[in-house]
Amino acid sequence: MNTRRLIVLFKKKKWPAVFVVVIAGLLKAAPDWLEKANTRLPVQQPTAPTNKNAHWKDGQMVLASGTVLKILATDEKGSRHQRWLMRIPYRKKTVLVAHNIDIAPVVPLKVGDQLQIYGQFEANSKGGLLHWTHHDPQGRHPDGWIRHLGKTYH
Repeated sequence: MNTRRLIVLFKKKKWPAVFVVVIAGLLKAAPDWLEKANTRLPVQQPTAPTNKNAHWKDGQMVLASGTVLKILATDEKGSRHQRWLMRIPYRKKTVLVAHNIDIAPVVPLKVGDQLQIYGQFEANSKGGLLHWTHHDPQGRHPDGWIRHLGKTYH
């Protein structure tokens, strides 16, 4: 229904008809705007160094793919973190992943699983740490994520 027709109905005080037409129009568009409303956009798109760049910088968000080598005990001090060691091609040492399970769901891992991770790298003598593998509830930090068996955890 066009705008003129709505104006005519409005002037004739046909409020129920105007209301029905407006609601019908909103419902027709609902799938589009509901889908957009439920989609969380990351603070920063993952245009980060990947595995092939062995020179990750401390504090940098990186995109990594690798294999779970060892699952470690959950760190229960402060915010709880699911932890595991991961081998990432093109890096000489393994990387410790610390995934905050007070913010994001636990990832159901097994040794040998392949993962893709977008998180913040922190350098250390043992190979480094990947954390911030979850969304930031305050929206001040780029959102990270973990992709495992086709499902994304953030």
